[in-house]
Amino acid sequence: MAAPTENKMIYRNLGGSGLKVSAISFGNWLTNDDPKTEATTKEIMKYAFEHGVNFFDTAEIYGFGSAETVFGNILKDLAWDRKDYVLSTKLIWNGGKSPNDSGL
Repeated sequence: MAAPTENKMIYRNLGGSGLKVSAISFGNWLTNDDPKTEATTKEIMKYAFEHGVNFFDTAEIYGFGSAETVFGNILKDLAWDRKDYVLSTKLIWNGGKSPNDSGL
């Protein structure tokens, strides 16, 4: 499925890279591993994409770790051209006292 060509979305350059991202991003911080929630998230992502949103954001902590997997499953299923969307994620920086419990 190709990205929409006509919409009223505003796009901005991401730094000096020349990459254009929609002024509004779609984040999935409420995602969990409930199949009903995944189906709803998919429909909302599809609607957002069809209306010009090309920037999707997640984090490894969202949905207690399931949000990135849900996004991946949805993106695979929707089969959008990879060049037509931007996907970002984040890491939590302080997860505990062990050296392997925090960020990068």
